[in-house]
Amino acid sequence: MLPLLIAALLGDATSLIAAGDKAFASRDLRSALVAYQDATREDPSSAAVFVRLAGTYAKMGHDA
Repeated sequence: MLPLLIAALLGDATSLIAAGDKAFASRDLRSALVAYQDATREDPSSAAVFVRLAGTYAKMGHDA
């Protein structure tokens, strides 16, 4: 959770994606979801962010 807080304070999409990736890898899907959602606000044109966000939703069972 600490990397997510640090990334949010930095406020750039790259840091938020990295925090989301770390959370996703450690199976902390809720933190990953929040990080990716925040990253979409920072960089709404990033396809990579939306792919990661969709993958996280699918992993959480929201694939419809």
